Amino acid sequence: MKNSWLRCLVVLVLTFLCLSSAVPVLALSEEDKHAIDLDSVWHKTYKPPTGDCSTGGVKPGPLYFLGDSIGTQVSAGLSSKLNGQGWTVQSNAVSGRTLPEGLNAISQDADFIKTTTAVVVELGTNAGGFTSDTVNQLIDKVHGLAPDAKIFWVDTAVVERQDYARTLSNINSIIAEMAGQKGFQVISWNKKVFGDSADPKNINASAPDNGYIRHADQFVHLTDSGASAMTDLITTTLSGSASTDEATVDCSCTVLIGGDNPEKVWNYLTKNMGLTAVQAAGAMGNIQAESGFNPEALNGIGAYGIIQWLGGRKAGLENLATERKIDKSDLGLQLDFMRQELEGGYRQSVLEPIRATADIVVATRTWLEHYEVPCNPGSAACDTEMNTRLPFAQGWLAKFGSGSSGAGGAGC
Repeated sequence: MKNSWLRCLVVLVLTFLCLSSAVPVLALSEEDKHAIDLDSVWHKTYKPPTGDCSTGGVKPGPLYFLGDSIGTQVSAGLSSKLNGQGWTVQSNAVSGRTLPEGLNAISQDADFIKTTTAVVVELGTNAGGFTSDTVNQLIDKVHGLAPDAKIFWVDTAVVERQDYARTLSNINSIIAEMAGQKGFQVISWNKKVFGDSADPKNINASAPDNGYIRHADQFVHLTDSGASAMTDLITTTLSGSASTDEATVDCSCTVLIGGDNPEKVWNYLTKNMGLTAVQAAGAMGNIQAESGFNPEALNGIGAYGIIQWLGGRKAGLENLATERKIDKSDLGLQLDFMRQELEGGYRQSVLEPIRATADIVVATRTWLEHYEVPCNPGSAACDTEMNTRLPFAQGWLAKFGSGSSGAGGAGC
């Protein structure tokens, strides 16, 4: 009886907080009600009273632009255009700049960076010293100076030179992977050049380039129309009216359907992400082992949430929570961040192999060794982990494999 009264009290308090929250109450349309009937999971965006999160953009303020020779081609036009939109731009672009040299530039411009709302990095066409580690150093250095600054990174494109295309494909792979780990957004110049269906991690240097790149010199520098196109791409991304290679985040809440957290996670994986029952079960077995589906789970080394994010990945979750103006413990937020990682830097190593399998062992092990990674892939330690996680996965498949009831209410 005591527990029943306690549960009632908690429900009343949560209801009051929801109704009194600054986040607007979302009225359900007939389509939404139908979605509930179908046990569906969906996303709601809202327009806050202040700010511009509803567009996915960044509120204008001080902006730092760090670039190489391509940056020199766009910095004047970018500054002019952004200054007209209320930004204060400091540009530092130098021909031939490598990523390690970019780290030095950040040190030189530290006083301005401390004031920034956003930082745009256009480095990568000079591949010397471009590694996951140096990208990590740059992001950490910026956030050490400006913890709340939103960071954007422009990826690369090249025409004709297949040898250079292989190098820059690797650069783009590093950018995409680190975006998933560190929480910055990729502005895909590659897709602007070659089209939305292009794969920046596998550059086709012989594809039509819209006349944006000069077929001379290094075969990466911009024509006049290319400089204008890159300027527009960066500007519209900052204002929120253009998509980026990684999903643009807006002020929103994710409505989850299910009677408890495991059911909500299952519905999200199968309904929202389109995984099969076997594929979802492999993920579920791992999530159970990591956190017991508790979005507030915290271990002794500081790993947090249902996936036990740590370090830069944990910072990425926290950044998303700040942008959406909701707590990092929100289950819907964590599932969205998980999806952002899987569709970003972990697409090739985790999401695509899982989508390709009908084997629960493969799905469970792929998630274990390449997404959660508590052990070295292929090691005896991972074999031991599988002894726990695979039975969990099989249990969820048995419970939900024929579909989830979707019991319970929907809310944000």
